[in-house]
Amino acid sequence: MLALIRLFWDICTFRRGPQDVPHSFFLLGSLLLVKLAIELVIFYIPNGTGATLSLSAVVPYMLADAAIAMGVVYLIVWLNGYAARGLQTVTATVGVDIVLTIAQLPFKYLVSSAGNQADKVAIFYFGTMLIFLWELGIYSHVFRHALSTSIFKAGGYALLCFILSFVIYYQMLPVAG
Repeated sequence: MLALIRLFWDICTFRRGPQDVPHSFFLLGSLLLVKLAIELVIFYIPNGTGATLSLSAVVPYMLADAAIAMGVVYLIVWLNGYAARGLQTVTATVGVDIVLTIAQLPFKYLVSSAGNQADKVAIFYFGTMLIFLWELGIYSHVFRHALSTSIFKAGGYALLCFILSFVIYYQMLPVAG
């Protein structure tokens, strides 16, 4: 377990790539369950006004987001002729998402306790933006290794994944509050 945590941390710090992830459907399934559980906790932390989203809104979003994100990552790898690397690449992105979701917890808690304190809300948005940029860099790093391509092309694929994720988020989830 510690080896897996270190592996995904090393991917997040650009020291290792998806090629270092074990080729295992069991690992992918396990990580997916962990990711969904952590996201469920995140969605139940109240926002600054004390509101949370309902389970009936959150669960379909989480399932759709995970399925589409994994599908898009695999499709990108497959269309570039590296289908054999698909499982490792998808597993790497799910593992990275777990690490970054945990990294967001302090910022989410900060905004839940902020109330109307603008300084705490500003810190939340600044921290969230830093994590988003870090995630964009990590996804670019993962795609660069998975596709044996330039960082610019990999960055374009990473940006595509994020745009799709934001579209899903804003189409499926009501505004809490």
